[in-house]
Amino acid sequence: MHFTRYRPDNTRPFSEYFNHIIEFDSNFDGFSCSEHLLDVPNPLADERMVQNARALLDTLPANARVRTLAEKTRHAISLMIGSEAPTLTSVARNLGVSARSLQRSLMDEGASFSELLKAARRDLAIRYVNTSSLPLSIVAEMVGFSDGSTFSRWFSREFGEGPLAWRIKRSQFRLH
Repeated sequence: MHFTRYRPDNTRPFSEYFNHIIEFDSNFDGFSCSEHLLDVPNPLADERMVQNARALLDTLPANARVRTLAEKTRHAISLMIGSEAPTLTSVARNLGVSARSLQRSLMDEGASFSELLKAARRDLAIRYVNTSSLPLSIVAEMVGFSDGSTFSRWFSREFGEGPLAWRIKRSQFRLH
């Protein structure tokens, strides 16, 4: 179970209700599971709900369901950062293609894996520094850095000031 919200002081109600691993300050709100579980029949499935879900999906414009490979890649990178190193090979495996095929297709779209990784890392860093009260050492891990000092140097190069200064400056604006 994933929540974009901050970790509350008391997580017991969440643990009791969901009875699974819970991740706060996540990139998305929702469930995740191993791919093989998607093929397991649900004995409690309701055919009327299936029909309702299909009808709702059919009302979406066709292009609302289609994302470019670059967008899918960036999304996969965002989901992997912090839990494992999002390499070209691991992301390609996650998307069900070979690393070489992913690389070629991204080039066809005018994108590169390293640029998508950099953009995803930048977005997550800004989000976590701006919106969470987590210690910056934890933010560093969540963004895929092994230690806080490496994260701080990277953040300073990317944004022109350190993450602590960034957080303090932005928190002053939120208070007024």
